[in-house]
Amino acid sequence: MIRAYISPTIVFLFLVYLLISFLYIKTSWNHSYSFLQQKYQQKNQVNADMAAKALDYYFANLKKSLQIFAKTHQQQLNDFSQHAEDEDRYHHLLASIKEFFPQVRSFTLATSDGTPIYENIDGMVNQVCLKDIKTFSQNPHGDIMRLHANPLFYHIDVMVPWQYKVNGKMQNGVFFVNYPATFVTRILNTYRENDVHLMLVQKHDPLKIDFTDMGARHSFSRSWALTQKEFDALPNRFQYPLQHSKWILVSYTDQQTLLKEHQFLLMQLERDIVQNLLIGLVLFAGLIFFHNQSYRRNLILQELAHNDPLTGLPNRTQFIFRLKQSLLLAERGHFKLAVLFIDLNNFKPVNDQYGHHVGDELLKEVGKRLLAGRRESDIVARFGGDEFLIALNDISHGAVLDSIIHHIQQKLAEPVMIDGVEHQISASIGRAIFDDDASNIEELIDLADQQMYKIKRESKNTDVLDG
Repeated sequence: MIRAYISPTIVFLFLVYLLISFLYIKTSWNHSYSFLQQKYQQKNQVNADMAAKALDYYFANLKKSLQIFAKTHQQQLNDFSQHAEDEDRYHHLLASIKEFFPQVRSFTLATSDGTPIYENIDGMVNQVCLKDIKTFSQNPHGDIMRLHANPLFYHIDVMVPWQYKVNGKMQNGVFFVNYPATFVTRILNTYRENDVHLMLVQKHDPLKIDFTDMGARHSFSRSWALTQKEFDALPNRFQYPLQHSKWILVSYTDQQTLLKEHQFLLMQLERDIVQNLLIGLVLFAGLIFFHNQSYRRNLILQELAHNDPLTGLPNRTQFIFRLKQSLLLAERGHFKLAVLFIDLNNFKPVNDQYGHHVGDELLKEVGKRLLAGRRESDIVARFGGDEFLIALNDISHGAVLDSIIHHIQQKLAEPVMIDGVEHQISASIGRAIFDDDASNIEELIDLADQQMYKIKRESKNTDVLDG
């Protein structure tokens, strides 16, 4: 539990604030108004900064997740691209996508020039979406997100580069999905306050609004385009360009709030200092609350950035970061390091028959068993889905590695009791050794992955649970 902490510095600043506020209000009407403007400008900046970080983090994670999906489902995407009219393949691929991204409405595969290999886009936005796909195909490192309309809902298009095989050769293309726009509004609404408003405007035309903290463009009661005069008149405006998208985050203070605050200060000047003291106490409590809330949000963001939320294991990003450090130690110490790529067998039928709850419990149990047998220097991570990675430091010879793999397989083969039903798991495990097999992280993981799939193909008839 995170406890509130009041430092002497905050107490000192609070006392100084009381003194300065009293003198400032008493000095002049203009100084009071300037004080309010500075206060809300800082408040706008803080809110905009926090909201922008949350949006950038979400967009970056979404982009990374799509890239990981495209990579881990390369064979399935390639197969579908060659049989785009096959409804079974379509439904199977859509189900795979929805397992990763439940809110996805539809998807599209396109060639490097933006020509659809398969398209599943609602009619009225079809040409607009296709135009964006062509634009993105010409600049795959540009903005990955667009806001589009159709008669029933607004949606966000998300696209990432994708490689597919034609006549045995790899070609560049575009993997494209669309989401409902509501999640952006929810993030803006989370970081807004009664007197601070947040909205997203277009980078190429800041006078056009796509989102506010109250909804997307289709829900506006007023025009979604500002005049230059209206835009310039936004009080204490603060702008923050977002990454991975075509938007600028804008925060501003409500004009009526500023006027009411100014009148309130004038009334306080005519009364007594006791009222100012009470206001100061409220502001002080709000500062402590805001400080602790901000700290909690940062902890949550750090946790999401480095750990898998289901198993608590390090995620792929954290695994690679720690593996880099282990490789440096292995090079300096001249010892071997092994990477194991673990994939659960027949996991999907269990998930389908008993539900995602049972599947999640199985994955948690796998994580616990992998952690239970590791050394302190080893790294255990969830790669994604039903795949796990282990980095084993200081492996003296192959027999030791065989023994470790055998021990892992024995542990995973022990029955698991969930909701009164006994389940049994097994796994296909591929390996790669530094620097016998590979000299860098990418090669280690790829080789271990390839060997895992080879082992998986050779043991298709084994009666185990699937991953």
